[in-house]
Amino acid sequence: MKNKLVITLLLLSTSLSVALTGCNPSSNSQNNSSQNNSSQNNSSPIKAPEWNEVKVIMKKPVISVEDLQKISRYDSYQSSENEIDEIIDIYNSSKNPKIRMKLLNILDRNLSYNLSNLKQSNNFSKLLTLYQNIVKSNDKALAPIALKGLVFVEGDSQSPKWQDWSWSKELIILLEEAVNKKLYNLSALGYYEQLALANKYPNSLFTKGCKEYVKFSGGKYFGGGDEDADADADAGTVFRQPFIPGKEIAHLKEFVKKYPGHPGSNDSLYRLARAYEVQGDYGNAIVYYYDSSKAPDGLLISEAKERILLIMDLLMSSELLAKFLTNHPNHPLTGYIKYSRAVHLIREYEYSLAESELEDFLKNYQDGKYPLQADFFNEEAYVGSTFLTKVKEQLDQVKKLAKIRNQQPSDKNLYEEAKLWIDEHQIDDGFTAYNYVPPKWEGIITYNAKTVTADFIKKTNENYKSQINYLRSIELFEQLIKQYPKSELVEKAKYSIALNYYYLWGREYPTFLENTISSENLAVNSFEEFVTEFPKSSMADDALYTIAYIRIRNESNDSQKAAEEALQKLLNNYPNSKIKKQAEELIKQIVYKP
Repeated sequence: MKNKLVITLLLLSTSLSVALTGCNPSSNSQNNSSQNNSSQNNSSPIKAPEWNEVKVIMKKPVISVEDLQKISRYDSYQSSENEIDEIIDIYNSSKNPKIRMKLLNILDRNLSYNLSNLKQSNNFSKLLTLYQNIVKSNDKALAPIALKGLVFVEGDSQSPKWQDWSWSKELIILLEEAVNKKLYNLSALGYYEQLALANKYPNSLFTKGCKEYVKFSGGKYFGGGDEDADADADAGTVFRQPFIPGKEIAHLKEFVKKYPGHPGSNDSLYRLARAYEVQGDYGNAIVYYYDSSKAPDGLLISEAKERILLIMDLLMSSELLAKFLTNHPNHPLTGYIKYSRAVHLIREYEYSLAESELEDFLKNYQDGKYPLQADFFNEEAYVGSTFLTKVKEQLDQVKKLAKIRNQQPSDKNLYEEAKLWIDEHQIDDGFTAYNYVPPKWEGIITYNAKTVTADFIKKTNENYKSQINYLRSIELFEQLIKQYPKSELVEKAKYSIALNYYYLWGREYPTFLENTISSENLAVNSFEEFVTEFPKSSMADDALYTIAYIRIRNESNDSQKAAEEALQKLLNNYPNSKIKKQAEELIKQIVYKP
C-alpha cells in the first residue's frame, strides 16, 4: 500500500468517531500519530530459531501451528556433523509428514551447498541410506526430493554421466523404477535430466506419457534449451483454442488415470479443473485444482491455490458451498470451505445462520477437527492464534448484526447495522478473498485469458463488491435516508456515506468497470454535499478539512486550488474550529505548478 494510506488511516480513525458519535476528534489526532510512530519504532524482525530450539519442538508428540511456523523460520545449509546425525535420527523417529518434509529440506540444502564436507563426514553413508530408503518408500512428496539428492551426489544436470550412463548400479535401478513405475519420483528432477531419461528409455511409461500428452495438447513436451523450456512453461497458462471443456475433461481424466504421478499431471489436473470451472461445476473444479496443487512437480501450485480461492469466495454461494461439504465431507479443504460458507451467509444478510455456522466452525477448529494446512493459502490469515482471534471478533460482530436484524425495523436499527460495517473491527477483514489480487480475474490480465468471458468478469466484479464493507455500509445508509427521510440520523448517515467513499479512496480499492466517477471524486462530492446540506453540523469543518486533504494529494493546479478553497472556507466559516491549527498547517502544503 502506498504512503498515502499510512497518513489516511490516521485521519480515518478520527473522522470515524465523528460519524458514529458526533463529537469532534481533532484533539486526538496527535496522540494517534505518536502512538503509530512508537509502534513502528518498536517493531523488530522475528529472530530465526537455533537448531537446539528446533529439535526440541520436532520431538514433541503434538506439533501446534505456532510450532510449525517457528520451524519454518529455521534454515541451515551448513549443519554440523552432529546436527546432521540428529536430523537423521529425528526423521527416522518422527511420524509427522510436515516435520519429515522440513528435515529433508534441511538435508537437501546441505547436499546442495555443503556436499564436499558431507562426503568426508563419518555419517555420510548413514545419510545415503536414509535417502535410499525414502526413495524406496511410496511417499509421493518426499521420495522425489530424495531421488534428486542421490542423483546430485553422483553428478549434477551437466554431468557426462547423463551421456555415458556411468551411474552407480543402485541409482540406475532407482531411475529405471521411476520411469517405468513410480513416475512421481521424477518430479524433482530438472528439465535436462528428464530429457535424458526420455532419450535413454524411449519405451518407458514416462516417455509414452510425454508423447501422449503432446499428441493431445499440441506443441512439444521438451524444447531444445532454456528458452524453449521457458516457452513451454508459459504455454501452460494459455489454453487450446477453441477451448472445449467436454473434450478436455474426457481426455485429461484418462491421462491422469493412465499415467499417475507423471510430471505432466500437474498441468493436466489444472487444465481439467479449469474445464470444470468453465462448465460451472465448481465442486469438481476445486477438487482438481487442489489435486493439481499437490501434484509431484508442483509448478502450478500458486495458480491452483488462487483459482480455488477465487471460486470459493467469488463464484460460489453458501448453497453451493454446503453442497460441496455434503459431497466431500472429508476433503482436506473442508475447514476452509466451512469458514467460507459462513462468510457467504454474512454477505447474504443471513446473520443468524452465519452465527450458527461460525460457532460450529470455531468449536471444530479448536477441537482439531479442521486442521487447516499451514502450507495452503496464506498461513498467517488461516492458521494459528491470529486467525482464531479474527474469527472470534467476526462472530461477535455477526451476533450484533443478527440481534439488530431480529428487532423491529427502524431508522436506529438500520443505522446501527450500517455502522457495524465500518466499525473498528472489520467484519470482512479476515474473509477468504481479502488478500486476493483482483487484476488476475478482473480482465486486465489473467492466467486464463483465453477462457475468461465478459459474463465472467461481470459476475466476479459483482461478487467482489459484495465483500467490501464500505459498499455494504453505503447501501444501508442510503436505505436509511430513503426510508426515513425525516430521521435525525440522516445527518450522520450522509456523513458516513462520504466517509465510506473516503475509505475506498484511501485504501485504493479498484475502480469497477461500470464506474465513471473515481473514488476520490465520489468522496469529495459526498463531503461537499454534506457541507451544503448541513452547514451548521459539528462535522462540517471536518468534512471541509477532509476535502482539502484528498485534493491536496492530487498535484494538478485545479486540485490544489480546490484544496485551498475548502481550507479557506473552513477558516472563514468556522473560526472556532478545533482543527483550525491543522487547517492552517495543511494550507501551507499547497503548491501550484508554474
